[in-house]
Amino acid sequence: MTSAALGTAWEISNGIVRGEIQDNRPERLKTIGQTDWSTRSCELYHRFLFAWAEQIQPSLVVETGTDRGYSGINLALGCASAKVISIDNRSLCSDQLAELDLPNVETITSDSLKMAERFQDHSVDLLFLDSHHTYEHLSKEIELYVPKVRRGGVVLVDDITMDEGMVKAWDSIVYPKRTFDGMHGTCGFGAFQV
Repeated sequence: MTSAALGTAWEISNGIVRGEIQDNRPERLKTIGQTDWSTRSCELYHRFLFAWAEQIQPSLVVETGTDRGYSGINLALGCASAKVISIDNRSLCSDQLAELDLPNVETITSDSLKMAERFQDHSVDLLFLDSHHTYEHLSKEIELYVPKVRRGGVVLVDDITMDEGMVKAWDSIVYPKRTFDGMHGTCGFGAFQV
């Protein structure tokens, strides 16, 4: 991935927000995306995750914070050849994603901070941080997981404007970064390149 990766992600997100990029996800994803209000409110964001995975064709995606599993399924189906590992400390979340029965998805029920050592340095193509939304936790995830991301890889961070702690954690990131307006409600979404 070149240094233009963040620019490409930004172009994709803007194209989706402006309605210039069609939703070419499988019908399965479109149907899941309409299940409840909170999922519908994330539709553009999920479309972006699918399109971004489709664009960069990662080999290994690591997601911290599975929740309902919709981000993971969009990443996994955006690049069916990728291995997607999703970590959440709540078994209900891991179980929901596992029930979708995708062959390229592995779910782990554990605290994300305890799982970082599982990954080799420079092995992760795409890292998506969306677990505990506190300054302390996000800062620690960045410290532990960024060395696992290969040079040129991208780290997506959700809810970067949720509160003062998340803003502080986002502002402390020293890598080239971008925010993506209009993608995911009012709590912000951003990315940086390693």
